[in-house]
Formats: sequence, structure tokens, C-alpha cells
Amino acid sequence: MVTVSGTLYGPQLSQKIVQINGRHFDLRAQGINLIIHYVDRPGALGKIGTLLGTAGVNIQAAQLSEDAEGPGATILLRLDQDVPDDVRTAIAAAVDAYKLEVVDLS
Repeated sequence: MVTVSGTLYGPQLSQKIVQINGRHFDLRAQGINLIIHYVDRPGALGKIGTLLGTAGVNIQAAQLSEDAEGPGATILLRLDQDVPDDVRTAIAAAVDAYKLEVVDLS
């Protein structure tokens, strides 16, 4: 289960994601979003980007939130399309993800 908090901002009341599972974010709430909870190590973001790019999936926006303690992190990626199951599996294995979720806000 994913717990997402949002807010409205600006004169046009645009929707914004401000928290996911207790972690702070600041991204527009729209489109297809990949949320990865993983062990943060050098090269992890590069591996994620390479696997998505090889599959033809474009990252439109991204934000990272580190754990307060320990080596964990959560990244929120807004994508131009859904991620095939085999690519999700490859990403999870490449970065030691302990949770990987897709949230479609289209």
C-alpha cells in the first residue's frame, strides 16, 4: 500500500504530491509515476535511468528522498509511459529495491 498526500497550489490550484509514505516530495501530481524504495549506493540512479532509457521510457520529472537513518532512499519518477514488468524486475534487482510501485494519476 502507498500513502500519498497532496496539496493545491497557485492561482490555478495545481495538484502537487507533497508526501509518499511519510517522505517529503514536491512534484506535480499527474501522469504515470514509478516509486522505488531502494538501498542508496553510488550508481543507483544511473542504473535506473539506463534501464528505463533502454526500454524507451522517458523520465519527465524526478525527486529523491533519503531515509533519515540508514542507507535507504525513495525516488519518485514521473514517466511518459508505463514500465514493462521485465524492466521493473530488472530495476528492482539492479538497485536492491525492497519496494517498487507504479501509481497512475492520468
